[in-house]
Amino acid sequence: MNDKLNEGRGYMFIDSINKLEFNKQIVGSIISLVHKMGILVVAEGVENEEQLEYLKNYDCDYIQGFLWGRPLSENDLYLEVQKLIN
Repeated sequence: MNDKLNEGRGYMFIDSINKLEFNKQIVGSIISLVHKMGILVVAEGVENEEQLEYLKNYDCDYIQGFLWGRPLSENDLYLEVQKLIN
């Protein structure tokens, strides 16, 4: 599996997984189909635990979004890594 499909807000309805059952069905089906094609799935725009749990249940390969953290400047990233190392 070398290829990746990025599921962004505009493409895969991540922001409304916890609002509309129809979107849950679409996202789950696309993740399943893409995996059958041998492609890794990246879900972008994950903002809450409910979205994360849903994506984990469908074996989404990678998660990006504000749930993990806000974007950082290069300097702020360096400081965060230093905290982890020390």
